[in-house]
Amino acid sequence: MSLRALKTLIAVADHGSISAAAERVFLSVPAAAAQIAKLENEFKTTLLNRARKPAQLTPQGHALVLRARGLMTHYSQLYEAVSSSEDLTGVLNIGAIPTALTGVIPKALIAFRKAHPRAHIHLEHGLSPSLAERLRHLELDAAIISEPRGPLPGLQWTAFTEEPIVVIAPAAAAERGDRALLRAFPYIRFNRHFWVNRIIEEDLQRRKLLTNPIMELDSLEAIGQMVRYGLGVSIIPLSSRSFLRLHRLKAVPFGEPGLTRSVVLAVPKDSGKLRLTSAFTECLMRAGRRRLTL
Repeated sequence: MSLRALKTLIAVADHGSISAAAERVFLSVPAAAAQIAKLENEFKTTLLNRARKPAQLTPQGHALVLRARGLMTHYSQLYEAVSSSEDLTGVLNIGAIPTALTGVIPKALIAFRKAHPRAHIHLEHGLSPSLAERLRHLELDAAIISEPRGPLPGLQWTAFTEEPIVVIAPAAAAERGDRALLRAFPYIRFNRHFWVNRIIEEDLQRRKLLTNPIMELDSLEAIGQMVRYGLGVSIIPLSSRSFLRLHRLKAVPFGEPGLTRSVVLAVPKDSGKLRLTSAFTECLMRAGRRRLTL
């Protein structure tokens, strides 16, 4: 019996099908199906009812998943058992929103690596809603996300920095304020499903700044290029001035007064890697102490 096979079975329980589970555990669908079949052979029982489409867990499958979750929690705590706060070891799997990857994360990673050379961080990017969902399923150890607007069951978080929300425009734009820029140029919307966009849309409505988006993008790099070439303006969270220099943009605060969004490190409440996440949180707090201002 392998831990990977158990993780695959748990992913089937969490995501409803072998194909969805395969994507989560980075396997092909045939390889994921083979992992389940291997478990069934070892336990001499049927774990999936394949007569249903998609296949569903049998009672034996549900019972094994329940025990396997506990096993995974204990397994993640093994490194904690042999680590001291001065000499941490193990791997921390972290997801992060795109703006953080070019803001505080590089500085925090350098500080963490220097302080804990035997510990390792595996980093991937994603959107706040999907990262929070993966945290709840214990597919990540921690996630750097926008601060949630309400409680998320099973998760807790620590805010470590704030990012100003700005209107970005071509560097040559003569208009000075956010109202003037939004009236003078077409609007390029930052994906409406991002949590930060709730803050943006609420303020647009409150101030009666009616916009008719000509496009909606979820890549900051793509937005930067579109704005650079004069196709419109956009409203985004800004983590680094280098983004403005790279795309030759100007930025003005959005809102009266200027709005910000909090960025947090979220972890499962029953995390088995508290020492590692606490150490990384300290590095994030130091790196995020200096708030970006315009």
